[in-house]
Amino acid sequence: MNFSLKLRTVETKDLDRIISNEDSSFPDPYPSALFWWFKFRAGDGFIVALEDAVLGHAISEIHQNKGHIISMAVSPDHRREGVGTALLQESLKRLAPRAGEVYLEVRSTDKAAIRLYEKFSFTKTGEIRHRYYPGGEDATLMKRTLNHSPFDKRRIVKKFISITTTRTPKSDSDP
Repeated sequence: MNFSLKLRTVETKDLDRIISNEDSSFPDPYPSALFWWFKFRAGDGFIVALEDAVLGHAISEIHQNKGHIISMAVSPDHRREGVGTALLQESLKRLAPRAGEVYLEVRSTDKAAIRLYEKFSFTKTGEIRHRYYPGGEDATLMKRTLNHSPFDKRRIVKKFISITTTRTPKSDSDP
């Protein structure tokens, strides 16, 4: 990577470039209105990679302690420069405090994307979602577990509850 890449949560001014990247990245891109919806629904799960302009984006959200990477695209002019790696790494970092595992769907024919996900310890579940994409292409489901920091809020609360419920209260006569 020979540029100064910045990662941040999406802003309204980024949406036109994101839509352009999406259109040039997929044969069946999401409709532009959906990105406005994702901006409000995904919050800090919708991130962009930029230098002078948006080079790529990733969208993720959480359902029932599971992270879902919904979409990730990099401008064709900036592929193989580490942008996708940076976006995936940042997405996982943002999901980790709130999700025990992360899953995604990837085109079964997109070998480059599958290699990237495998590099980040995603494994194929064996499940194929037939005709998942509008053009009829199949999706391969991949997932990985997330390692939590020892300061993970859920673990701290669980430990606290465990400690407070296993202690026997002192009686009034105890010193």
